[in-house]
Amino acid sequence: GGVYIKSPPEYKKECLGKTFTEYGIPPDIKSPVSGVKYIILKNEKIPFKASAETGVKDLYWFINSGYIGRSKPGEVFLWKPVSGNFLVRAVDDFGRADFVKIKVVKNKF
Repeated sequence: GGVYIKSPPEYKKECLGKTFTEYGIPPDIKSPVSGVKYIILKNEKIPFKASAETGVKDLYWFINSGYIGRSKPGEVFLWKPVSGNFLVRAVDDFGRADFVKIKVVKNKF
């Protein structure tokens, strides 16, 4: 006896999107916001913050290809920017990553 239960099919990769990979859930950058133009004052800093899957201890922050620091998931990391276009990446302990593109303009006042 017994009951036969058919297993569901595997997810198609195109259905998983950004929210899941075969290695788990990548970080999710909450700040800065992708596509936003940040106009900053002389000594102003931009807060970087990302959430991460349970078990992630640290997030490593990169501007373009350069490492700039680390934070715990959910904690704010402050970056003192210069003017320009930037690719901001957060990479977790497992090598999973998220990125946003931002533009920074220094206010002359």
